[in-house]
Amino acid sequence: HALTHQIRTALHCRRVGEGGRGGSVDFVVQRFPKAIGYGLSRAPRKMMADSLRRFDFFIYAENDMLVTLAHVLLFLWETAILPGDYLPGMQRYVYFKGVLTAPIVEYVTFLGQPVTVVRLRERWYFQPINPHQSHFMLTQQQLSALEQRCHFLSVTDKDIHCHEYREYMSSLMLFGNFGRNCSGCRLTKLVPAHDWGQFHLFLMHHLSNTTLGGGMTHGGMPMTVHYGGIRQCIAQARPGTEVTVCTNVTVDKTGVLTGLETPT
Repeated sequence: HALTHQIRTALHCRRVGEGGRGGSVDFVVQRFPKAIGYGLSRAPRKMMADSLRRFDFFIYAENDMLVTLAHVLLFLWETAILPGDYLPGMQRYVYFKGVLTAPIVEYVTFLGQPVTVVRLRERWYFQPINPHQSHFMLTQQQLSALEQRCHFLSVTDKDIHCHEYREYMSSLMLFGNFGRNCSGCRLTKLVPAHDWGQFHLFLMHHLSNTTLGGGMTHGGMPMTVHYGGIRQCIAQARPGTEVTVCTNVTVDKTGVLTGLETPT
């Protein structure tokens, strides 16, 4: 009952109900046995499939990801711009307690790794090496297309063996084919990086603040340092080139470990 009350309070909307008092958006609480294990990550797919014609937009998120209305609007804006197999994505960030005070972007691995930027319709995007983001957002049309393309809604027990199953179901299935016999969808995740204003809006807070992609060696870095590396690669791109891969981006490891102030 406490959880139900918490959810109802969080989903309060002024446009629901009569008399201008507002009310809670409809929601369903479903219980599963502990034995379901990693299958819990698959359960929302069936709910989405059953409700596909009832709703225009669908979100799956792990419970420590702060998905906001701004994220939804930004996703829809970029979806209308990006062609074909490209999908706009978010990058997770944390406040790494006891080590750094600046916001740290997780899974940034271009300390010694190539940086890839993509130019589409005179706009710049960053293509992460690790596309994991602990959530996905998709329109009804995108879900329908992905079901035809890669059985996104009708995954089976064999997919449990694909990569790390929780991560696979939350986002990795969209962006690749991780492991043998895995029905990856092979979309390309792009993060808008045309300027700082766009870039920092596509960051999503990982509320647990306890993980950094397995540790600093996996490449977590302050978001300003991260964006600086991306801008280095953009500066190296040749005119008219769509995809640029940079292998000589220089990021001071000391700077990464000490952090930078985030501009307001």
